[in-house]
Amino acid sequence: MKTSFETAGILCHPIKTEKDFFTLIHSKDIVVVDHYLLTTEWQIKVKGLANKLICIDDLNHIEYATDLIINHNPYVLSCEYVAGKNTKFALGFKYAMIRPVFKQLAASNNLKKTKGEVLICLGGSDNRNITKDIITTVTRIRSNIKLNVVVGQAYPFIEDLLKICRANPNIRLSQGIDSQEMSKLMSRCNVAIVSASGILIEALTAKCRIIGCYYANNQKNFHDNLLEENIILSFGDNSKEFQRDKLIRCLETEKKLNLSRIEEYRVEIAQSDGNLRNCINGL
Repeated sequence: MKTSFETAGILCHPIKTEKDFFTLIHSKDIVVVDHYLLTTEWQIKVKGLANKLICIDDLNHIEYATDLIINHNPYVLSCEYVAGKNTKFALGFKYAMIRPVFKQLAASNNLKKTKGEVLICLGGSDNRNITKDIITTVTRIRSNIKLNVVVGQAYPFIEDLLKICRANPNIRLSQGIDSQEMSKLMSRCNVAIVSASGILIEALTAKCRIIGCYYANNQKNFHDNLLEENIILSFGDNSKEFQRDKLIRCLETEKKLNLSRIEEYRVEIAQSDGNLRNCINGL
């Protein structure tokens, strides 16, 4: 993580304790936090030390004492938050916080898709190994399809997937790839089977036919609204049990998605850098 920050030209100060963090804050600083366990009292303490406090939040589970709340879920309203009267909000895809290459992808109309090529990416560590269940299901009903499977560095079941890949030349496995490589895969794949997280937004920029799911509480609202708006197909809640039959129905259906709305969202995402910059400069 430190290396990736330094490569981007960002000064990095690793800390061991919360006290170390507080000693780094100066009165002219804008502090940006992204953490579910930070309390209202913690935020108040930071505001007393810094110039401004920005909170990246998609859970909405406490009272917020911040200057700005950023949540790129397009279905959240500011009135749903309990926050100070001077708190500003940057909500929706027009404030999307995804990797720069995908914002460029959102602005592109020159995407060349490969028929019969599918991306599978659950993001994070996938501790339930839903990735393996998806691969097994897809290959059973689409034996000739080409699968591009992407897992993170923290994925704990890599040996399971390597065994599957050795037995099936149509499966390409990648671990911990960078954004450029991921964007190339998404640009090529016609279908993306992904979780309702940042990876879904990135797939949206690439105009993939998205088959989504969720397995965490903070993904549910985002997932349900995308489904209601006909932006994605869905195999639902996989937090406790893999929804094999629902995934099969998604793979077999010819249902058309709301392409005009998808294009509107792609435009918003493409413009999000400027929107975020203006919002922060206006604090």
